[in-house]
Amino acid sequence: MAREEGLHKIEVHVAALCFDLESEDTTRCLIAKRAPHRQLYPNLWECGGGQVKAGESFQEAAQREIKEELGVDVDVLFPYGDYVIPTEDGVIPGIKFVCSVDGTQDVVLDPKEFTDYAWVSEDELDEYDFIPGLEEDIAESFRILEEC
Repeated sequence: MAREEGLHKIEVHVAALCFDLESEDTTRCLIAKRAPHRQLYPNLWECGGGQVKAGESFQEAAQREIKEELGVDVDVLFPYGDYVIPTEDGVIPGIKFVCSVDGTQDVVLDPKEFTDYAWVSEDELDEYDFIPGLEEDIAESFRILEEC
């Protein structure tokens, strides 16, 4: 359908893999544990993200979502890839971004979304139960960032 014929209203999401690149010891990724009442993937670990609002770019949505959910400001570095969230009605498409975050900022979780957070190195990823596919995405992002 052409734009002139009317707009389709769809739901699109963003996800942000946030890395503290200035850590004294090693690069760390900020992860958060989903609240137990969440409909999708309760009690699993993720990096944050959510729905793109009308009139907002993907990068702006990623920055806003991380600020709302984790209380930190991020800089979007580059898009990492796409993903889909399966639903009863089909899928919700999404775009993943790799972001930098100043690890000295206070993390303030949105209690409706998350119950805990952690700063993890690549070597610590296997200690957490992530939403499907995310552990591999984070590990690959660590490798990409090392090459930059």
